[in-house]
Amino acid sequence: MLTKDEIGFITEELFIGNKLALGGIQSSGGQQVDLRNIRAPIVVFASKGDNITPPQQALNWILDTYASTDDIRACGQVIIYMLHESIGHLGIFVSGGVAKREHRAMIDNLDVISTLPPGLYEMTIEKGGAEGGWKVGFAKRELSDIQSLDDSRREELFFIPVARVSEFNKNAYEQFVSPWMRMLGSPLSGEMIRRANPDRLDRWLWSEINPLMTVVGDLAGTVRDQRRRASPDNPFLRAEQQTAELMANWLDHFRDVRDMATETLFYMLYNPLHLAMRSEEADLLERRSQRLDSRSRQARAELERQVRADVAEGGVPEAVLRVLLWLARRRPVVDAQRFRLAEAALTGSAMLDSRQMRDAIRRQFYLLIVDEEAAIAALPDLVASADDRKAMLDVVDKVAAEIGGITSEQQDDLERVRRMLTAPVTEARTAGSRRRGPPPPSAETQRPLH
Repeated sequence: MLTKDEIGFITEELFIGNKLALGGIQSSGGQQVDLRNIRAPIVVFASKGDNITPPQQALNWILDTYASTDDIRACGQVIIYMLHESIGHLGIFVSGGVAKREHRAMIDNLDVISTLPPGLYEMTIEKGGAEGGWKVGFAKRELSDIQSLDDSRREELFFIPVARVSEFNKNAYEQFVSPWMRMLGSPLSGEMIRRANPDRLDRWLWSEINPLMTVVGDLAGTVRDQRRRASPDNPFLRAEQQTAELMANWLDHFRDVRDMATETLFYMLYNPLHLAMRSEEADLLERRSQRLDSRSRQARAELERQVRADVAEGGVPEAVLRVLLWLARRRPVVDAQRFRLAEAALTGSAMLDSRQMRDAIRRQFYLLIVDEEAAIAALPDLVASADDRKAMLDVVDKVAAEIGGITSEQQDDLERVRRMLTAPVTEARTAGSRRRGPPPPSAETQRPLH
């Protein structure tokens, strides 16, 4: 059972203020709760048939939290969303079909999800997997893909005056109503009100607690023992189906009319306040945008500071992962089965175990997004000897053969790596491979995140 303070916190901080997405919530210990600090993968499951939490509402927090997809990568975050075409709000959780398909796909691919490089992905499920199963992929997405799900976010501006009205109502209640309620209330009256709650009372009236329901329990046993399946042409069965369909259609119509009336009333009440606060809303949005851009620049600068010195650090395992990630940038979809085959080939070659794989992938991915050209140019420093270069290329070729489907562009990239590594191995190069950190990259090598 929630306390007054807990209910107030949920209402004011989450529902009305939306402070969680904006990084404006503090814990009881004074620590700021910031979604950007989450490092575990985030999986969002939404449905286009959900009229309570539609996809744009379930995903717009990403637009409020990150300035761009580059910002997501710089924060080291993996965000995966999956969209169902028709299932309703409760069906997302309790539908048997969803459990067999979407839920099972998420559970079966947790190993891939936990190892994916940082970024924004859409999880796709298609027919055509092994043994007639499902083929799971993770399509690379941009923030513009989330924006395209919503025609506009203009209506969200109305919640700025809603928050102001809510604050006024709260202060008025605390000042004029709450003292009287505390004086008139008691633990006994509170318990009576809780017991009289319609949801709880409805279940009690239909339970064995009600003496009038005793006969129903006896009749239920008799009906259960004598139950017979009705034939398909039974007129009562057809009447039951028609009545159920009629009730479902009526309830859907009632819901649509109710929602339309509620929305109309909302705009009638708050549109005047919205128009009166236009300048304040514009200032607030500008401050939010500036804050988000500032945090994005800080995240990028911190990432560069952490990884730039490691561009020439490592050996054969790091070089293999760097080349594979560089080749994978040309694939719009990360195929789960191919990802597992590549991981199995790497672990089978005694390069890295599964526990080391995730951290190593992230480290090499960061080096590529900070300065792709410098990271590729440093490959000869990572594999300085002829034996190391041969071992690296052998593993890359093995992984490429395992996963298959190498495109012509990827083949050209791989040939570029081969040409780089066929240069004579000099003593200077060998010595250079042992130094920590590369020379500062030139301006020409700076590229945006991929």
